[in-house]
Amino acid sequence: MKRDLYEKLYELPIGFYQSPAEVYVQYRMKEKILKHFETVAGERKSLMILDIGCNVGTDLFMLYLVQPENIYLGVDISENAIRIANRLSKLRARKVSFLVASATALPFRKEILDLALSSETIEHLKLPESMLLDVNKALKPKGYLILTTPNRDYLLGKLARNLPQRVRKDLNNKSAWSLKRHSKTITADEWEKKGHVSVMSYDALARLLSLNGFEVEKTYGSSIFGGHHWLDEHPVILSLLMLLDNACSFRFAKRLHFNIILRAKKR
Repeated sequence: MKRDLYEKLYELPIGFYQSPAEVYVQYRMKEKILKHFETVAGERKSLMILDIGCNVGTDLFMLYLVQPENIYLGVDISENAIRIANRLSKLRARKVSFLVASATALPFRKEILDLALSSETIEHLKLPESMLLDVNKALKPKGYLILTTPNRDYLLGKLARNLPQRVRKDLNNKSAWSLKRHSKTITADEWEKKGHVSVMSYDALARLLSLNGFEVEKTYGSSIFGGHHWLDEHPVILSLLMLLDNACSFRFAKRLHFNIILRAKKR
């Protein structure tokens, strides 16, 4: 992903997860990330943990509260994001460190990490295998990767492709709402076409991980819908979707949800 495009996300004060739909979807994602983390960490102490594409440090601050005795590091290509993350770490008195670095050129020696976390990053890379190879080298033997990414084949997305063009255009205009909170210049079309360049299905992602030295151990779905602003304007539909999502525990839910959230072990 181009650095200048990503820097646009920090032109205005941070306004992530302000709407009911966004808050719900993000809660479901963080819940699943924590499940993976607790499985990997167990009773072990002083783990070396790296968040790749850490944004402003949200996930690392969350993990720190669970196990503050670990070593937490975050890297991101955005200088603005890292500046904000370091300021937040100082304000919150968290022992979490951040530095500017690319997901495909990690500044770490081989076999130093116990756990790598990468949330909503791999879909922005033209060569996602480059990140996976770099992570594999940096992980200790039998180290873990927790990875989240949008699911190309999620059910409501498939259904939305068959909606009338007028309706799809209205939905796309609503998508621009969230970006306007972060940037004066970036558009939803620019973000989707230039930002999301490697969105994969579950099967494609699992194959890519296997080819680059990982074995998928456990996969969750996030929720059956994304945090779309259109849902905030239709609270009855949002409520029904939330009820359906909580009841949606069938076997193949992970393939139909908005995000893939998986745990993979280095072979």
